[in-house]
Amino acid sequence: MRLFLEIFLFFDYDRDSITEDVEVAMDIQHLKYFVEVVRQESFTRAAAQLFVTQPMLTRSIKQLEESLNVLLIERTSKSFHLTDAGRILYERAQEFLMQYEAIFQTMADVRSVKTGEVRLSIPGVLLDMYFPELFASFHRQYPGIDISLVEEGSKLTAASVGLGKADLGLVMQLAQEFLKRNNG
Repeated sequence: MRLFLEIFLFFDYDRDSITEDVEVAMDIQHLKYFVEVVRQESFTRAAAQLFVTQPMLTRSIKQLEESLNVLLIERTSKSFHLTDAGRILYERAQEFLMQYEAIFQTMADVRSVKTGEVRLSIPGVLLDMYFPELFASFHRQYPGIDISLVEEGSKLTAASVGLGKADLGLVMQLAQEFLKRNNG
């Protein structure tokens, strides 16, 4: 929850103090509501889009205005106009909410291994012979994962993995050595 506070501070969110995480989370919801009201240019249409009641949405925007101590929307029965503060908040809130959502999407991508880096140590002879198509296929399937390649001999590859310099290492082993270890 402290992440929310840090994001607000990054965007020069000017409040006397924020002491409770719940209040910050509520302010994010208020921003989401405000952005949708502006997009729809109507409290009624925004409420329907957000699946909330229109009076609840109106209260939320009023609370946002009170917490910021500024009028955001000039409303009459026939018109809807953003104030200067409302236009500025709308622009900043859109940027903020896109970054806010991107944070969670990035974390979900990392958890589901859609983004990241794999450090691979491999002897050059294997790299040249067997892996170009494999790497191309992997990149097509997982475009957010970067493969960092270090070309080194089998002994250095084993050492790199052991020291944590590489996440994965591929080594060559002579068939005689392999058979001796597995049958002997």
